[in-house]
Amino acid sequence: MSSIEISNQHPATHPELGWALLYEQNVEEIKTVDGLWLGIDLGVDNLATCCDWRGYLFTVDGRHLKSLNRCHNRKIAHHQSKTSKGSTTRLNVSRSCIRNVDTVS
Repeated sequence: MSSIEISNQHPATHPELGWALLYEQNVEEIKTVDGLWLGIDLGVDNLATCCDWRGYLFTVDGRHLKSLNRCHNRKIAHHQSKTSKGSTTRLNVSRSCIRNVDTVS
């Protein structure tokens, strides 16, 4: 990649955006074993989108993991709301909730 340019659409309201970054980077060619390779693009809803040397595309769905994380955060918030904000048991409740959620899921 030889240049990156960020254009400023609104110079009057955002004058700090009027700059460009130019650089050159030497990239070594990656050696593959008998031409075998797999390109992986990480995302959020699609955890990974992959393409192999034959052109075969597949997607690893990440919505289930995202849903588990959301449920986990809701359970912690529920237990924390039951304790008073200044108490030391608040931290203990959240830690025990984390342990319980991890063992159930």
